[in-house]
Amino acid sequence: MTTDQRFAVATGMRFKDRFAAMHAEALTLPDVLRLHHICCAEFVVTLCRKAGTDPETDPRYQHHMRVAARVAANRGIPDL
Repeated sequence: MTTDQRFAVATGMRFKDRFAAMHAEALTLPDVLRLHHICCAEFVVTLCRKAGTDPETDPRYQHHMRVAARVAANRGIPDL
């Protein structure tokens, strides 16, 4: 790990309690968790396009889409 990476981790850890509180509050908003995973999946699509790979076969994409579908099913939200 580089010095910059260690600094970033140490700096980020200073805010972990504040982040955890804000994260928990954000997850109480309707559909935020599902939308978060859809956004993550779209980001993976962008990464795959740049790398020239198929996002459908990328485990990160599959994971985020699976979680988004599970959240939708658990909360009675129509799937995309």
